[in-house]
Amino acid sequence: MISTIFNQSGNVARIIETPSEETLTHNIGTDETAVNGDWSGHYLDAGQLVPIPPIPPYCHWQPETRTVSEPDIAAIHADAARMIDDAAAAIYSRFTRFDQEYVARETQALAYRDADYAGEVPRQVAAFAVPAGITAQQAADTILQQAATLRAAIDQLGELRMRKYEVYAQPTAEDKIAHRDAILQAIQAFWESLS
Repeated sequence: MISTIFNQSGNVARIIETPSEETLTHNIGTDETAVNGDWSGHYLDAGQLVPIPPIPPYCHWQPETRTVSEPDIAAIHADAARMIDDAAAAIYSRFTRFDQEYVARETQALAYRDADYAGEVPRQVAAFAVPAGITAQQAADTILQQAATLRAAIDQLGELRMRKYEVYAQPTAEDKIAHRDAILQAIQAFWESLS
């Protein structure tokens, strides 16, 4: 029996060979989905409707051979690199939003400290000290401590991001995906530790 499947617009979507209604009912018994004509996730084999096996991530169904393909390793690698880079970039964007201001403030605080906190208070140091209600020396020291903390955090995030290359060394597709997920969880935990 030949069946025509129409899409929602009423156009022919595909034409498939289906078993006769009697054969279909006999072969699939009480499988409500197939009895009611929804054969997605199934294929015909010698007149019988056979379910397509579960398809792991990065694999696809090969209808010609009725098998599941091997995992697409290149796609796993590309997705892992993109996902890890995107997770790190989202955090970097929070660090570097005022990057030029941070650099100027640190440079001025360092120069002020190197001058033994004497002379005119640099503009960026004063911009922090006055609203915070602290001395210029306290502001300079706090700015330098925060700059060191930020630099260490950026280094740590960079190390986490570069772990994406560890995914390539994992022996199986499942191991690659699990390692990618572990790195993403480590990046998330890193972010939460900063908050």
